Amino acid sequence: MSVLRIFLITIVTATSLVSLCEPADAATMDEIKEATDALVEFIEKGDLKKAQEEVDFLAAALKELDFAAKKDFFKDDLAGFLGGETSVQAAMGVSVIERTYKRGGQTVKVSLTEMGGGGLAGLAAMGQMFGQPQGTFRLPGRIPASVTNQGGRVEITATIGTAMFKVESSSAKEEIVKAVANAFPTKELKEHMDGATQ
Repeated sequence: MSVLRIFLITIVTATSLVSLCEPADAATMDEIKEATDALVEFIEKGDLKKAQEEVDFLAAALKELDFAAKKDFFKDDLAGFLGGETSVQAAMGVSVIERTYKRGGQTVKVSLTEMGGGGLAGLAAMGQMFGQPQGTFRLPGRIPASVTNQGGRVEITATIGTAMFKVESSSAKEEIVKAVANAFPTKELKEHMDGATQ
């Protein structure tokens, strides 16, 4: 029973976060509450198969909330560059949040790519170790990042939690791309992801 109590505390805490995420509405809150109540009922009845179905639903719902929370880190303005529509894609265990920022004739694309198990983050880390970055610097939150500038294309890559964070441009100079990267709330994003993975 103590395990159930701990689980319920976790669910209640997670449920309280629903109102903080844009995509969540009253229906989503109701669905999570109903699933939580159903989970308790099925466990008390000893119907573990149906209880597992509710656990699976809650896990998926919480994943969506986490995804929505990460999307909110893509602010409307980064170093004077205005953001366009935020693109959100998720398929085959890979989630990508992407937004293109523009100022005058310059565009800078910012993306966060995450794969279940942190596979892409591992690849990004290996790329930073064995690739040929032309420079390194730190993003807010003391996050190390690699910088490449080849053929007029500037790319900044960093590993944040289990995701690969990238800022890139073919029209803006390196110092401008760095300014955009530094304007992104990477410190807060890292804190969110560290908390989400603990």
